[in-house]
Formats: sequence, C-alpha cells, structure tokens
Amino acid sequence: MRDITAVKDNIVESMNSIFAFSLARTNNATEAEDLSQQIITELLSSAQSLRDINAFYGWMWSVAKNTYGKYSRKRAKERSIQSGYDIDFIDSDDFYGSYGGMNTFIFDKSSVEDEIILKEDTNLLKRELSLLAYKYREAVVKYYLEDKSCAQISEELSVTVETVKHLLFKARKILKEGINMNREFGEKSYKPGIFRINKWVQKYSHNIHEIDQLFNTRKMPGNIMLSAYYTPLTTEEISMELGVAAPYLEDEIKILLKHGLLKQLQNGRYQTNLFIYTTACNEDIMLKTKDLFKKYAQKLTSFVDGKLSEVKDLIFKNDDVSQNKLRWFITHFVLWHGSCKSQEDVEMPPLETGGTGYLWGHNHEREDGHGFKGIYGKMGSERYSGWVHASNYMLLEKCQSNIGHNPKVNDFLLAAAHKKFDDFTPDEIAQYLQWDFIEKDGDSYKSLCNVMTQAQYDKLCEMCSDAVNEIRSLLSETITVITKVMENHAPAAIKEHCRPLAGVNTDGMADIIEDLVEDGYLIIPKQHEFLTIYTVI
Repeated sequence: MRDITAVKDNIVESMNSIFAFSLARTNNATEAEDLSQQIITELLSSAQSLRDINAFYGWMWSVAKNTYGKYSRKRAKERSIQSGYDIDFIDSDDFYGSYGGMNTFIFDKSSVEDEIILKEDTNLLKRELSLLAYKYREAVVKYYLEDKSCAQISEELSVTVETVKHLLFKARKILKEGINMNREFGEKSYKPGIFRINKWVQKYSHNIHEIDQLFNTRKMPGNIMLSAYYTPLTTEEISMELGVAAPYLEDEIKILLKHGLLKQLQNGRYQTNLFIYTTACNEDIMLKTKDLFKKYAQKLTSFVDGKLSEVKDLIFKNDDVSQNKLRWFITHFVLWHGSCKSQEDVEMPPLETGGTGYLWGHNHEREDGHGFKGIYGKMGSERYSGWVHASNYMLLEKCQSNIGHNPKVNDFLLAAAHKKFDDFTPDEIAQYLQWDFIEKDGDSYKSLCNVMTQAQYDKLCEMCSDAVNEIRSLLSETITVITKVMENHAPAAIKEHCRPLAGVNTDGMADIIEDLVEDGYLIIPKQHEFLTIYTVI
C-alpha cells in the first residue's frame, strides 16, 4: 500500500484498544504491555500487506489474534518447562464446547495454544451472554445449552419458528461482534451513585409508598435512573455501566417502567422519565435565586413583627406564648399560603401508582438541617371535624414531632383540639403525653399543637393577604428563573417537566426560613414545641 502514513496514524489511534485487548487476555499489566508491543511491531512490519485502508480494523484484529496465538504458544512452553507440570485446561465438555456451531467463529481445540485462546474466548463469550437482551439470550440458551429445537423454542416463547431462527442468527452476530469489542465497566460498577426520590402529591394514594420502598432499600433502581438520564441506553449499555449482568437488571427495569419512572424508546433503549436535580443544578438555582429570597426575608420580618400582637389576640389570647413562637407561626403561615397553598387548586397529572402529583429525583444526599422532611397541607379526619396542617422543616426535626399521612395521629391531634379522648386507651394517652402532643389540664388534657377555629383561620388569612400576595408575586418571578435553570440542565426529552416542577419547588420557602434562623430572627427552641403544625376545627 502506498499510504503507509495513514496505516501508522490508525495504529497510533488504536494503541489503547490494543492494550485493552492484551490486558483482557493476560490479566497482567506487564504482560499486556509486552503483548501490545509485539502486536504493534507486527502491524508495522506487515503494513505493506494492507491494500485498502478501509479494511484496516478487520486486518488489525486479525494480526492481533495471530500475534496473541504465537505469544500464547511461547508462554505455555515457558510455563510448562518451569513448572514441570502439564497445564490444566478446560474439558471438551465444558460450557463453551456445548456451543457446537458457535465455536466456528473462534478457534478449534487442536493444540495447546488453541486451548489457551479458547479459554480466554470462553470467558469473553460468557461476558457477552450476560449482556444479551432477554429475547436473544432465551433463544441462545434454549437452543445451544438446553439442546431444544426451533419448534420447541417457538412454542415456549410464543413466537414463530422463523422468528426463533432470526433471533439465533441475530444473537450469533451480536455475540461475535461483542467478543471482538473492547468493553469497559462504567464508574457506577465500583462507585454507585446516590439517588433519592421526592414527590408532591395532590391526591394521595397509599401505593405511593411502593416508590419510596423501591429506592430507600436498594441501590440498583436509582443507578439505572442515573445512568439513563442524559442518554438513552440499551439493557446491554446499562449492564456495562453498572457492572451487573442483564438477567438481574431486567426485573428492575420492568418495575421502573411499571411506575412510569423509566420509558422505553422505539430503538430498544430506555430513558429516565423524570427530572433529576443534580448538584450542579441545585447550585445554579441557589446562585440565581438567593438574592430574591433574601430581599423578601427582610420584608417578611417587618410584616410579621407588625402583626404579633394582633395574631396573639386572635389565636393565642389566653395562652402564654413566646415572641419566638408567634414569629414562627406567622412567618410559616404566610410562606405556606404564598408559596404552596396555591398549588392545591392546580390540577396535577395522574401518577402510575394512583393519585395525582409530581415525582422528581436528586443525585445527592440531603443536606443536614436543610429543606423539608415533608409538607402535609390539609389532612382531614373521619372521626372529628377539622383538619391538620404540618410542615416538617429539617432544622426543626429535634424540637418538633414530624407528622406525616398518619390517620391515627391526625385523629389524635383533632381529638385533642376538641378535648375528646374517649376513643383512646390510657397507654395511647400516656404515649402522646410523652411525645408532648398534649399536657394535663385539670381533669382533662389540652393540645400543645396550635389550634384555631375555621373562623379564626379565615380571619388570619384576611390579615395576611397583602404579604401572601407579595410572596405569590415573588414566586412567579422565581419560577421563571428556576425554570430556565432547570431547562439548561435537563435532557431534551424531559424539558417539559421543568415548568410545572419549578412551581412546586419548596426549597425557596425553606431557604427563607433558614436565612431568618441564621440571622437570629427565628430561634430553634431546645425543648419540644409545635411551631409550624396546627389544627383547624
């Protein structure tokens, strides 16, 4: 060939692949370097034999395999002489030998060096089998390992005989290509990523707990989500990224598809079907919104302090309530009604688990003392008139009981507000006394949770309306900013999720509270106290 320069350039570009080929067969860096050098030397010395540069890679791998065969013969003789023992090779009835016609594209078992090469390629074949998609893997295993006919496989897989033949043909092609391919496990195979799920549920379904359980106890579902977030991946590609064989991934993928967390594309690839707040995205949002929230925090303190005595007379007239508790109560009330309550009137999309709402993810652990453990806007009771509101700020975790969708707790808080305890056992009352939900009040008990009537609640809404409207205006401004940031960080396939999710982003509300705590305006009490939980009767 005239253009030797082009051959040399291709050899230089392929050095990493040649070394990976050598390392996969020697499992020793020093030997791999030695083998790589021999392959490159052989390529350079026989470059004139390549007539068409377009056939370079097929020629290169042919030279590499032949060089490896020579290398293996030499190494086998050296080891045999040094050890004085015969080398132990795999039996002819071993896994690979069962493949009959399939070893026509590898090697015949006719000599010592072929035994060595066969053993290496057996491992490669097992690797490729572990990566095959389900339909191909089932056909291959049944035909070559279980010795079943195409007709039997057709019946078991509920497909035509022609389809079985096509699956076998396609599988052989995939296996052959894969064996000649340089594969590398992804970072998540040895360093699993962090994934946690979050949600805003409008109409609640108890099946939503299935989603929490899916990610709280296992690493694999979350890492599938992270792997297929920016780029759609096949099962094979996910398998290599996670370092997990395809048969163990398939059930996890089915569960994620069932819950609508993953979607299957037409080309056999999967992509994550929800927005993930990455660390970079969160930092970008914080950078772009912190000044807006600080500006409103300053306005909010002026409004709250102007309402302290008025709110005390309305809600806590006969109670010895501290200035700090009043500040917490009014500040949170305004933030909740300005930031989140408006979402109650927005129709949210149905969830696969039932109910309506939004799901999203995070690729990092929750920061200590930041954000929410849960927000529960309006929890009613079948036994008692009224409802419970609970916002569980993380920074109040040690001084305020976290309340979730627990009907028994809701019933008790409303029963305490009504001073009706007939439905509760002495042990239950003792437990709630210990948790500081109630305290002794003469012959009865009274609720330590903030209590107001519906009329008082309506009056409080009226008193705070100006501040609430102002925060809604701020919210509209921040939603626009947050949406743009999210769209910059989102894959194209889920950009449509950004605008509605920005509308239910509660981090700004938590950021304002945390700024006020940091400035000393709001104080976290050392004793147990209800600050951002109240009942309306």
